[in-house]
Amino acid sequence: MAQRNSGYKRVEADFYPTPSWVTEALINHAWGMDNHKHWKIWEPAEGDGAIVNVFKEYGYRTWGSDIRGHPSVDFLDDKVGLPRPHCNAIITNPPYRRDLIEAFIRKSLKLMQPVGGRVAMLMRIDFDSAVTRGDIFRDCPAWGEKLVLTKRIKWFDDGNKNGPSENHAWYIWDWGRADEAISPNIVYGQ
Repeated sequence: MAQRNSGYKRVEADFYPTPSWVTEALINHAWGMDNHKHWKIWEPAEGDGAIVNVFKEYGYRTWGSDIRGHPSVDFLDDKVGLPRPHCNAIITNPPYRRDLIEAFIRKSLKLMQPVGGRVAMLMRIDFDSAVTRGDIFRDCPAWGEKLVLTKRIKWFDDGNKNGPSENHAWYIWDWGRADEAISPNIVYGQ
């Protein structure tokens, strides 16, 4: 089944700021307020800082970078590693080009594995269904959870009376649970 064309032009550099309620759904479900001091979060495609700002409002230590930032940081550059000592989570709304999104996931998993960290990526709801992504889902011991957003994301207000046509989910990997052989969960939020 083909995905429906939204009718919107693609935004330069896939810059779609994440509405605060989307990040709050992740915080309320997967991160929780009780352990916020434990997590040191990097947002490597921060854009205008929307995700970083929400995490900071909730008391998390969070850093952001972006290829369009000052200075520019290309997350996918092989020379780029963790931005801070003790960074143990990477959370982002990555660029939506398939080759870039897969590269973001694979690099994030590689960086978080040695520190037993978490990765959370905001993506289309059917992203985990491709056979070519078995290494990051079915065969990945860190693959843990899909937080389905039951409310559709409205990326920008353009006066269009039609609502959004795509569904999204947070995909969460946790290297801290990789040895527990726990089956991935699907949960529903906002």
